[in-house]
Amino acid sequence: MKEGAIQVMGDYGWMDYPYILNQGLLTITFPDGSKIPFTKAPSTTTPGQIGINQQNANPQATGAGLEWQLNGSLCSWSGSSGSTSSYSRTQKIVFDGRGNFQFGSESSFSSNAGIAYSGNPNVETGTYRVGENSVTLNFKSGETYQVKINMRQNNGTITELMHSGTLYAKGLCN
Repeated sequence: MKEGAIQVMGDYGWMDYPYILNQGLLTITFPDGSKIPFTKAPSTTTPGQIGINQQNANPQATGAGLEWQLNGSLCSWSGSSGSTSSYSRTQKIVFDGRGNFQFGSESSFSSNAGIAYSGNPNVETGTYRVGENSVTLNFKSGETYQVKINMRQNNGTITELMHSGTLYAKGLCN
């Protein structure tokens, strides 16, 4: 941590992630310019009780559902390149491991005429439920999607989802 930024060690050294904390809302700016707001989840512990994260318990043993299996970022990427232009689009879903997610996207285009970039500042949010073979995404807008689990690791964590032929994977976020 340093004043106004969280420092993270990347492949090429330390990177700053500027943040703003205002009235309980933490907004972090990522290197690609996207901003993701975070709010503190209400405590589910009673006085004297130790929370799951504090005791490093296996979430699978708590009976709290399977949402712990989906935690962190999954991304999709699409693009094309020709002799005079190129286009790319990245979509990112960030799961909190407790049933909440945030979805955002960014696009870029370049040609002989110049470069254009669009990062969607309107991050969509919602809740999710993990099933045996799929994940149900319920957006706050009212839309619901059933997404296929494409890859689950031996420890139960989900690292790939597939929806309508689009792959969302942890490895595509790098």
